[in-house]
Amino acid sequence: MQDFGRALIIGENSFGKGTVQNLIDLDQYTRDPSVHFGQLKLTVAQFFRINGGSTQHRGVLPDIAYPQTAWASGDFGESSLDFALPYTEVAAADYVRSGDLSALKPLLETRHETRVAKDQEFKWWFEDLAEYQKQRDRKEMSLLKHASRERDLNEAKRAPQGGACRSGYRSAGEGRRPWRRRAARRRASRGDQGSKYRRGGREARLLTS
Repeated sequence: MQDFGRALIIGENSFGKGTVQNLIDLDQYTRDPSVHFGQLKLTVAQFFRINGGSTQHRGVLPDIAYPQTAWASGDFGESSLDFALPYTEVAAADYVRSGDLSALKPLLETRHETRVAKDQEFKWWFEDLAEYQKQRDRKEMSLLKHASRERDLNEAKRAPQGGACRSGYRSAGEGRRPWRRRAARRRASRGDQGSKYRRGGREARLLTS
């Protein structure tokens, strides 16, 4: 869609996986069943776009980018792997673009930036990203009681209004993903109490806060 000029892509870079691997079971070559050699992974193919570029390493670059997520490019995607194949290009295919939406891009970028600045979801997203980066950059953690109490108070402040934080969720620094807090806040702002579903003839209630 992007290469043919039929669409503008909005979002984030894709993962950047543009290769194909096959696994070969090495145990099939041993006569001793107690010996295990594991598997061998071979890269046998690579994807290329019609313009000659590859999705390997770089991914698909959006025309209009969302704000940076909690994972920087060096921490997420194929490019973060130690032995990932680099980006390469081949000769472009013989194709004709069926559209050109580049004239709309400046207008859409302006509207997108305005929406991001006003949308409550994005405001929560920025707050969560800032907290995630703060927790991620910490190299030490105090085990003293007063420090633990301070962490609990900070987590309580970030809990959604109208309900306490679920004990089963951990803080962003301990593995809890930012979108869970945003979802909880969104439900709390709507006043959701729960949702019902039927399964096997019985009614159950799903807590949503």
